Amino acid sequence: EELASWVEDKNYLLRHAATEALLGYVQSQAEIISRTLRLLDPLLNDSAEYVRRGHVLALRTMGRKHPQAVFDYVEKHLSSISERARESFLSVLSDPFAGKDPKQKGELLARLQA
Repeated sequence: EELASWVEDKNYLLRHAATEALLGYVQSQAEIISRTLRLLDPLLNDSAEYVRRGHVLALRTMGRKHPQAVFDYVEKHLSSISERARESFLSVLSDPFAGKDPKQKGELLARLQA
């Protein structure tokens, strides 16, 4: 698939464009949330801030309709993330969607800040 190659591209602008494309796609195709999250995986520890911001925006937007999927995504990656990804996840969990489940948000935040 084209987007799968975009998220692995050397050009950070193309990687960022992939986050924008995925964002639009998931808003119209809710049933493919897990596939979209898998496509975002390579961008989790991206060195380009512009790409990481797109990654955060995509997760926040998905979380508004599918909070449990985003909580599960964060949980899945907690044991193998860089400091950059940790900061991104803290930003994702600061979005209002995360406040809908304060217990889960609190548990994830505690683990991220440990």
